[in-house]
Amino acid sequence: MFVGREYELTILNKKFSEKTSQLIVVYGRRRIGKSALLMHLAQDKSLLYFEGIENQGTTSQIESLLQDFATQTAQKLISKLRL
Repeated sequence: MFVGREYELTILNKKFSEKTSQLIVVYGRRRIGKSALLMHLAQDKSLLYFEGIENQGTTSQIESLLQDFATQTAQKLISKLRL
């Protein structure tokens, strides 16, 4: 069950329905439901979702992003890209 966050969901849904490409950054303190909010938003939408990895360098972050992107788009070759 997802409770609350109607204001944030309204804003995110409005942004999602716009016809332009956008990067939305969601930030805040630990353990306040940022990931749950985004997963709830994504339930009925076609979108790509990525999270940063705490205490990892740039190379690790990019490799993780490529792996997630390859998985979410079913394009296995993307995961083989290297810097």
